[in-house]
Amino acid sequence: MGAVVGYSLAGIEFLNADFAIVERVKFINCFGNGLVFGTRNPRQKNGAFQNGVLGCVARDNVFENCVRGLLPQYASATAPSGITGSVIQIGSSLHGVIENNLILNPGGPAIDIFNGEGAMIRHNTTVGAALTLIGASPVNATFYQQTIGTIRSDFGLLNCAIEDNFFDRCGGILLSGNMGANFLNDNIPTPGPIGCTIRGNRSGSRPDEPR
Repeated sequence: MGAVVGYSLAGIEFLNADFAIVERVKFINCFGNGLVFGTRNPRQKNGAFQNGVLGCVARDNVFENCVRGLLPQYASATAPSGITGSVIQIGSSLHGVIENNLILNPGGPAIDIFNGEGAMIRHNTTVGAALTLIGASPVNATFYQQTIGTIRSDFGLLNCAIEDNFFDRCGGILLSGNMGANFLNDNIPTPGPIGCTIRGNRSGSRPDEPR
């Protein structure tokens, strides 16, 4: 899918679609995001406050070599070349489920969730990392740097669970809390994580892989 800058913002993208389910799909070489469940304005607050997509599910999918470069759609004065997408992105959302996905050699975050209430992110495996440069240009724009292979959130998690995910030679969990006023949409800080559960996640190498 899309090997040219600016093409293929996502392999599959749902906007303002409730109960979307993506199962047993293989995503290969998506330039931008692999899979997106989103709202037209990602700064819409989620259910306890306003609204978000309801009940979306990504289960038993394989994502290989997704997030291959910077997206000029997100260019700004601070990041003139744009920033990376994420392999799986969900937000704003209510009760989304991201489970049992295999993410191979991502070039940016594995799973990016924001403005999410009651989400379950569990039993996902991320392996390795692409050689794609991450983040934004110029390099010193640290506010926009995107971490490879992570489950990450900038803002707005409420009562979510991140459980039993495995990171093989990459990634980890990065929840940076209250997004400040430099974010790209509407410049409204949103608190979180609040009331979230993180347990049973592991990192290392798989038993079938050389150490």
